[in-house]
Amino acid sequence: EQEWTVFRTISLAEFAQKYLQLASNVNLAKFKKSRRGPKKPPPKRNRESNHPHVSTAKLLKGKTPRE
Repeated sequence: EQEWTVFRTISLAEFAQKYLQLASNVNLAKFKKSRRGPKKPPPKRNRESNHPHVSTAKLLKGKTPRE
C-alpha cells in the first residue's frame, strides 16, 4: 500500500502525465493478439437427384381447391 500513497497526493493532471509515461515504457510486442484461424468451409449438402426442388407456389397452383 505504501507504493500507492504517491498517487493519493498528486493532482489528476500529474497522475495522467505519470500514467502516460508508464504506458510509453510498455513493450506492446509482448502482448500481441492471437489471430483467428481460417474459417472452415460449409459442409456439402447431399441432394437427391430424383427429387428436385419445387417451390411451394408451384405445388399450390397445381392443386385443386377443396369443396
